[in-house]
Amino acid sequence: MPFVKCSAVNCAHNSEGEMCTASVIEINHDTLSDTEQTDCGAFILGNFSGAFLSLNGVSGNFEACPTVVCTVDICWYNESGKSCAAEEIAVAPHSALYSSDTFCVTYKEAQSYPG
Repeated sequence: MPFVKCSAVNCAHNSEGEMCTASVIEINHDTLSDTEQTDCGAFILGNFSGAFLSLNGVSGNFEACPTVVCTVDICWYNESGKSCAAEEIAVAPHSALYSSDTFCVTYKEAQSYPG
């Protein structure tokens, strides 16, 4: 399960330190020609400053490791069309207001990425 670093501070799941408090995130795409055509399906506009930590039953030392479902089947890190094999993913940008504004910074097109 990848560590998730998220700089989308307007998301309700974003907590201090760029951690994602969602239990599951989904990285999606329509058609891809670059990283910015991916998006985080878990994005919810709101500033709850980690309020979802308590809703998800998290306490103590929290690690930003939600389950990552990835439908970007042409990504180098995609496994079987549904999961992400990267050790860490990053979701951006800082200024996102909608899910469609977000993107997976870690995305690498499988055909062009040598590893």
